[in-house]
Amino acid sequence: MAHIFRISFFLFAALLLPACSWLGFDDDDEDTSADRARRVTAIQSESAPVMGAPRGETMAERRLRSVYDKQLALYARLDSEGADLSDPEYDRLIAEVLTEYQSYLSDYPEEVHGFIFYGKMLRDIGQRDDANKAFLQANRLDENIAVVKQQIGNYLAEDGEPAVALAYYMSAAELKPDEPIYAYQIGELLYTYRKELIESQALEATLLDQQMIEAFAHAHQLNPSDRQLTQRYAEAYFDVAQPDWPKALLLWQALEGSARDPVERDWARLQEARVLIIMGRNDEARTVLNEVSQPGFQEARDTLFSQLPS
Repeated sequence: MAHIFRISFFLFAALLLPACSWLGFDDDDEDTSADRARRVTAIQSESAPVMGAPRGETMAERRLRSVYDKQLALYARLDSEGADLSDPEYDRLIAEVLTEYQSYLSDYPEEVHGFIFYGKMLRDIGQRDDANKAFLQANRLDENIAVVKQQIGNYLAEDGEPAVALAYYMSAAELKPDEPIYAYQIGELLYTYRKELIESQALEATLLDQQMIEAFAHAHQLNPSDRQLTQRYAEAYFDVAQPDWPKALLLWQALEGSARDPVERDWARLQEARVLIIMGRNDEARTVLNEVSQPGFQEARDTLFSQLPS
């Protein structure tokens, strides 16, 4: 099936969970560079809307809207029909829409949204280099579009240039400070490329830890009802040299209290108990661990129990 849509927050949750051998997860193989980059860039923002309303829109806007509508219709058809990426018909239909974008940009080379939509489609089908060229041109036309900064940052992060990618992500966050995805990506980039950023002297370790926590905290504050953002914020305290354990505990307790199913609840309890043990609150940790009942978590539960004094 053609997987050409952005990855949702909920599907991406698995990428947010660090490998934890103490929880019985496989921790033998290190992530590949592509795996690491995907943590940072898998979350995409929605396509920017075409400028102008249907009524009173310019000829350029109306034409761009027509091409974009064809793109969406094609995506829907490919998804419903389960088209294979190697299917010649798939290639032909994609090529038709790309040709329409190219024709549009030839006629309207100053229309920034044309380059944004064209770049996003190129990225959807895996043409990363051409997509980045489109986003760079969009950035030259208008340096104040957050999603363009994000897309260029994604390309740089995937190419192993985290320091430059960070600058673009920070620009995106400054341009659109109410968007949690941009804050999240800053935190994830700092986590994923911590070693490289410190070794290159782009950031000092203490400052990096501080900025990472602040980024995840800001993403959580912008959308406190999103469990994935709250969870990633809580997990971040395990990744810094001087964690605020009381704050981390409150976050895990909140996640436990708002859990929608027993698996989510027991996962939060395990993390909560882990923090309580670190804080030396062993009796409370024992009480929490006694509430863990899911079979898949028994090994992790027993491991944490073994860390408690007899």
